[in-house]
Amino acid sequence: MPGHFKFVHYDSKELTAAGAQLVDAMARGYDRNMEPPTEVWTELVLDWFACAASTFSGQPVLVDARAREVREDWRPFFASLRDIPMRNTRAEFLLDLTHSTYPDFTGRYYNDAYWDEVLLKEREVLLGLESEWGRFGDVRHTRVKVLEEAVKLAAIRARTKVLVFGSNSQKQCDHLLADVALLRYQARDAAPWLLIDVPWTQRGRSWQPSSHVLVGTERPTHRLLGSDTVT
Repeated sequence: MPGHFKFVHYDSKELTAAGAQLVDAMARGYDRNMEPPTEVWTELVLDWFACAASTFSGQPVLVDARAREVREDWRPFFASLRDIPMRNTRAEFLLDLTHSTYPDFTGRYYNDAYWDEVLLKEREVLLGLESEWGRFGDVRHTRVKVLEEAVKLAAIRARTKVLVFGSNSQKQCDHLLADVALLRYQARDAAPWLLIDVPWTQRGRSWQPSSHVLVGTERPTHRLLGSDTVT
């Protein structure tokens, strides 16, 4: 897709740019009168990040994610995002979506030649993504489900990581950002994380998705830590 964001270096600068571009496109293109189900949001996110892969160090990037669900197409819901190509992925690898330097396995996964190719070069996961929308109106359930997915990201070694979630209020968004930042710190994860909040819509609440990038290795502030100072 011409003009669509593409990862090149997989660093915090690119995560910041990717988050800003996706959030802007969501805000401009989403028709709130149509109220798409969360399954449609998931398809959008997976397609968008699949389209953001190109090459890394001159080699093609492999995108793994589950096969696209076609029960309900998301395109009518998002005016400014309708031109994103549908992904042609076949299965998940560790997470909801990954970019990696592993070779494409289509039609040769069970051949010795494929695994010889895997073993003869350095391999890494360049980007790992999880999405979790939680449950409308249920703050506790949403926190549990979002952190459940964040733990998966914390456990996986990847150059960059992305977590997309839905908050029920600005207060919950702030708490989830702090929770994930502390989880990342406790896991001793130095990889940059992109957090994208696509809030549940509620009457009287202005709707605006947002993006945040976690970098560095210093302990973040958190309500559970009280007034302790960083040591």
